Amino acid sequence: SMYENYPFWHTLLSECGFDVVLSPESTYSMYRKGVGCVMSDNICFPAKVVHGHILALKEMGVDRIFYPMVIKEGKEFENTSNTFNCPVVSGYPDVIQSSMNPKEQYGISLDKPVVTFSDEKALRKACFNYVSSFGVTQADFNQAFHLAIQEQNQTEYQLKAMQEKVLSESLHHNKLVFILACRPYHADPLIHHKAGQVLSDLGVNVLTEDVFRDSHLTNFSNLNMVSQWSYPNRVAQAAMEVAALPQNVQLVQLNSFGCGPDSFLMDEVGAILKDANKNHTILRIDEIASPGSMRLRLRSLIESMKVMKSNASSLCNGKCTTPYVGYETIYTETDRRKTILAPWFADFLSPFIPAVGELAGYKIVNLPKPNRESVDVGLKYSHNELCYPATIIIGDMIKALQSGDYDLNDVVVAITQTGGQCRATNYVSQIKGAMINAGFADVPVIVAAIGGAHQNEQKAFKVPVLRIINILIYTLLYADALQQMYSLIQVREKNRGDAQRTFDLYVDLGVDAIKKNDSAVLIQLLEQAVLDFNAIPIHNKEYKRVGFIGEIYLKYNNFGQAHLREWLQSKEMVVVTPPALDFAMQYFVNSKVNAENGLEREGLLKKVLNPLLLKWMNKKIHRVEEITKDFRFYTPYETIFKKAEYASEILDLANQFGEGWAIAGEVASFMREGINKVVCVQPFGCIANHIVAKGIEKRLKKFYPDLNILYLDIDGGMAEVNLQNRLHFLIN
Repeated sequence: SMYENYPFWHTLLSECGFDVVLSPESTYSMYRKGVGCVMSDNICFPAKVVHGHILALKEMGVDRIFYPMVIKEGKEFENTSNTFNCPVVSGYPDVIQSSMNPKEQYGISLDKPVVTFSDEKALRKACFNYVSSFGVTQADFNQAFHLAIQEQNQTEYQLKAMQEKVLSESLHHNKLVFILACRPYHADPLIHHKAGQVLSDLGVNVLTEDVFRDSHLTNFSNLNMVSQWSYPNRVAQAAMEVAALPQNVQLVQLNSFGCGPDSFLMDEVGAILKDANKNHTILRIDEIASPGSMRLRLRSLIESMKVMKSNASSLCNGKCTTPYVGYETIYTETDRRKTILAPWFADFLSPFIPAVGELAGYKIVNLPKPNRESVDVGLKYSHNELCYPATIIIGDMIKALQSGDYDLNDVVVAITQTGGQCRATNYVSQIKGAMINAGFADVPVIVAAIGGAHQNEQKAFKVPVLRIINILIYTLLYADALQQMYSLIQVREKNRGDAQRTFDLYVDLGVDAIKKNDSAVLIQLLEQAVLDFNAIPIHNKEYKRVGFIGEIYLKYNNFGQAHLREWLQSKEMVVVTPPALDFAMQYFVNSKVNAENGLEREGLLKKVLNPLLLKWMNKKIHRVEEITKDFRFYTPYETIFKKAEYASEILDLANQFGEGWAIAGEVASFMREGINKVVCVQPFGCIANHIVAKGIEKRLKKFYPDLNILYLDIDGGMAEVNLQNRLHFLIN
């Protein structure tokens, strides 16, 4: 984030009396020196280079390393959903802390305060909290902060104004202009392989997406992509601006291999430019430089543009006259009677979804469980670098619509949406793109989200929260309890199938109770389920336990995880998975942390309601605990606050993308329970797990030396036998 905010930080720290030392310009030898500390091989090149910069600062003899966790940037465009940085940008300081530990290794403190540029008041507070720890007075800080804001604004203005002048002159003289759309850190010559210089040497004017910053010509509400990330928002804005300009203005997009947000962004940018009869050129860059092939490709592009330039009259008079519009079908009042198709999530949760939907006034049908065909179809109609759960879910939906089993005029497809930094917020955009590609653009798409949908027009989709909230919470607790009892009995049972039959029975009975909105019956069923699971004959011997954690879909979906839980159970391992309840309960910790960090405004209503809601939830949790404690292998529920306390020793609780800090908390909880073998399943290239899973491995093992944790990356091309071979080493 220094490439974005260095003018601010340099001014602030200098004016507060610090001697600010900047690490040297990136070189390949610098990268090589730090590459041994990289925790994830498939993380983006800019992240890998960071390790070399840390070592360079060590060699320069600095006293401290300042590497803030910048969660959000300032808002630049209207109609954008948010201004998050991607998890790698905001969370990488914790990876450095874990993988390199500058304080312990080199005697250099690593300072990583959590800050946000989206709220000046919060920024001011965070900055003062940091510098005041070194004795800086309020008066000195106030002056420094004012100058820092001024310097940052002036730098951004100069950068924009200079480029606007070049663009204006180029348009006037009909000269070729290429917008090199990228991230701020792509300004590093090592990262972008001097692509801008190559284009300039070939005789064209080269600008960056900064030329369109703070533009009022925004149409983000027309896009499929949820505009959650600040830097990708700039690229999307640049694409919309380029689409509206004459053909002598073109866009080249720089993409780092392994960039999670770009798997969504590239499709959207391509569609915008295609709609305007313009090229979408992508330069994919990593640590392997190939300047010759890059030059050849860019030269060919420029020559083709010269030919097009001479025939501009055949191309919409040289520019696009209508704004790009993505998915045009929206959910309306007339769609409320339609059947909602929901992808299968987990065997212990999905069966209850149609019953809850019926209470809410909707007909929901679960799609069949995923299989290999789901993956193939998903890859066919969506971007092949999506995270694996999105590929499967898209495949399930398209496969179902192609099957002929559903009336296409009477269905809606649905997906969940988290709304945070993770790519899961943007699943809806890829579903829309896949629906268009597969020829189902007339089918409405809705999202189920707490707090409202992000960039999906569905005002007609209304959930009667007060009517269903009580039974919804009890359903979650009931499902978790059944899953835990089934998992702990299934391996031990003498008569194969007893646990499964008991589980299936109480799922069916639970569905009937939910349809009647009768939580009392659900509680009675759980009491009887405890008795029946206890009555199943089991082998009286010791079984080894293994913790099973990771990305939520892979953790709970048998096909998504390549049936690894079932394989472990076949080897007489008791597989222990955290309850789904934890994912919901994280809200209470995250809200508090975000308010402290200035990422959320904690209004009076929230201050009053959150404690009441937590008390209400805890009362229901306690009621269920009183029943399940009679189960023969009962383990007391460890509160989410206790797990957050454990996690805070490993990483900052501001890491809330994907599973967030919960993975560290779950590992710590397992270790205290005596479970030292842990499997963490994650989609290949998952940007969240680069940080909060594999990224913190060394620090986890420092706190828990007996921990044996295995990270398994899963995607559509993996061989199950390879995953099983790695599991053999863990359990043996």
